[in-house]
Amino acid sequence: MILATFMVFLAAVQISAEDARRPRVDICSAQPGYFDRHRGVERPDGSIWWWPGNGPAVPFDASAETTARQRPWFRAREPLVIDGVTYQYSGLGQPGDIPFNRYYGPADWVDGVPRTSNRGRDVMILLDPVDCVFAVWSRDED
Repeated sequence: MILATFMVFLAAVQISAEDARRPRVDICSAQPGYFDRHRGVERPDGSIWWWPGNGPAVPFDASAETTARQRPWFRAREPLVIDGVTYQYSGLGQPGDIPFNRYYGPADWVDGVPRTSNRGRDVMILLDPVDCVFAVWSRDED
């Protein structure tokens, strides 16, 4: 019975038994209006594969994502003014294992880069979609 259930699971998401044994990787991507976190796997050659929707596995191309790393304001760690509020660079962050879409606010963009907020004093701007790494700016306390 367990084997039959496992085989149905594999067929539903089209993941091979070999990929099912590989280390999991979080992938964060901006969807219309919100961030979504997906699961992928890292293959022995270092490539990351994921299953968009219920389709077959495809390689994830992180270089196609727009990130803060590509912007001069991130490289210089400049303050950002968002909706009239000044934020200072405060470091790197990851969402952890919390319910991502419930805890973080709707996605928006800063200079074409997806951002979200933990509904507190921080703005998280996508830095690396693989492993869901964000550059964090905190509200200026002036």
